[in-house]
Amino acid sequence: MKINWKSVVFAAICSYLLLLILGFLPAFLPVFLIAIKVSPTQMLTLDAILAPILLRLGMFVSFFLGALWVARKIESGFILHGVLVAVLVAIIARIVTSLALPLLLRHLHQSHGVSSTVQPYKIFPIVLFELLRIIAAAVGAYIGGKWRAKPQAEQLGALLR
Repeated sequence: MKINWKSVVFAAICSYLLLLILGFLPAFLPVFLIAIKVSPTQMLTLDAILAPILLRLGMFVSFFLGALWVARKIESGFILHGVLVAVLVAIIARIVTSLALPLLLRHLHQSHGVSSTVQPYKIFPIVLFELLRIIAAAVGAYIGGKWRAKPQAEQLGALLR
């Protein structure tokens, strides 16, 4: 089995960009809550509850869709390609975070006097979410592979039902 690296890298980059877009959506949650006339106390509570949920959901959706897309473009090894997409997105995210976080902290320290010390990440939640992302990508790749294996008439019939 040959790994289609072009599709994997393209799907990983697109998944990461989708992850960034979906990651910024919770930032607009207060604007939506103001529009539906929620009190400030309720807004803070809803924002604290909904923003992390929306961010996590966006992560899973981006990994699932990236793996689903790459699985439809290949002949075999669907789950392997999906897992490679998830691992590559995790690597891209860690590189971007390690490059951007020090710059952001330096800017905040210089312009706003914010302390530049960062609490070290706890390893268990990071590993747990990375494993869940890989599982989401594997499921997306499995479904994409199975969907690709069906004849076109069955796919259309399934969509119309």
